[in-house]
Amino acid sequence: MNTDKTKKRKKGAALLNPGPPCKGTSPLDPFLLNPTTFASWPLQITSVIILMLYLLMFIPNSAMAEIRLLDRVVAFVDETAITLSEFNEFHQSNSGITRDEAIRVMVNRLLLKKEALKLRLSGTDDKLIQQYIDLKIRSSVIIKNEDIERFYNENKDNFKGVEIQDVRDDIEKLLIEEEVNRRLDNSLQELSKKSCVKTQF
Repeated sequence: MNTDKTKKRKKGAALLNPGPPCKGTSPLDPFLLNPTTFASWPLQITSVIILMLYLLMFIPNSAMAEIRLLDRVVAFVDETAITLSEFNEFHQSNSGITRDEAIRVMVNRLLLKKEALKLRLSGTDDKLIQQYIDLKIRSSVIIKNEDIERFYNENKDNFKGVEIQDVRDDIEKLLIEEEVNRRLDNSLQELSKKSCVKTQF
């Protein structure tokens, strides 16, 4: 009888003993051995938040100011804002121009995009702007033969004996681009006057 009771005790003890832990886990892992750990999560999260707030007290004022100013508005066109992070990203990808030139280009792009959307054009920003320029400006530019001949004669030394008929198309393209840029500049000045445009570095 005692032997049977002893066997039963050993069998019961085996049921209570989970045996060695699975590979990769620790026998002291609180989430495996202590179900009440889950109840302490809110307290742990609160402790982490308090610790973060405490650490923020030691961040220099200059660093805090830089964090606050990271995405401040540096310009806006009507209801559309340009943030400092957007400006920095654009300027870094166009490092050959100054900061003033960069913000002016960004403002001009917003002005043209706004007009393109009024015409119900679609596509990426670059596509919208190009479509607007082609439709509203480039399509009305006409270069006369006398303009081509005048340019050729005024710059004859640069063509090194090449006849005008061989460079007529190239001259025409050049004159078209010059005229498009001139009209585009005038158009942007007019659009800027009609819009609320401000920069604030």
